[in-house]
Amino acid sequence: MPAVEPIPVKQVSYNNGVPRIVWTEKEVDMMNIIENLQYAVVGKFSYGWPDLDELRIQIPKQCNVKGDCKIGLLRKRHILIRFTREEDFINMMSKPA
Repeated sequence: MPAVEPIPVKQVSYNNGVPRIVWTEKEVDMMNIIENLQYAVVGKFSYGWPDLDELRIQIPKQCNVKGDCKIGLLRKRHILIRFTREEDFINMMSKPA
């Protein structure tokens, strides 16, 4: 992983009473590298919730993942899938829902 400088803490501003923080595109790219999110996909389950351990087995098999694939719970009904290979990320994003 390339060395990346930490991102400075930003001040919160308010827009019509709504808190807001603004980052530059370069800062967002740096955050993605730091958090290993360059090849990340968020999956949503609208109906029902499969077992997370079963998803960790089935998604790499069904999507023919060649590299490492980490799957974790993001929040209710959403999972975060992180790939180590760009090819796996592209294949996943190319699949229909």
